[in-house]
Amino acid sequence: MASLIDNFVHLFIESAPWLMLGFTIAGIMRVFVPSELLAKHLGEPGFVATAKAAMLGAPLPLCSCGVIPAALGLRRSGASKAATTSFLISTPETGVDSVAVSYA
Repeated sequence: MASLIDNFVHLFIESAPWLMLGFTIAGIMRVFVPSELLAKHLGEPGFVATAKAAMLGAPLPLCSCGVIPAALGLRRSGASKAATTSFLISTPETGVDSVAVSYA
């Protein structure tokens, strides 16, 4: 039981900063980026919106934990399901920090 609690605490401490970063980015997007702009560029179905979402997520330094709140913010702002999925997949894989760690 102690090992389970130790693992939980370790996982919580390790993922908490990334979750907070994701919540912060989602909040900033919600406040400063108009919903109409996101709906215009990411709300349409098809390849173009999906590619735009992937390009939007590529430079963000979010891990797989932190990208979820940001993706929820995108979806609530009017992004299509395809664009949200593209953002969810591209962001943790191509973030600047992920590329730097992979290169090292």
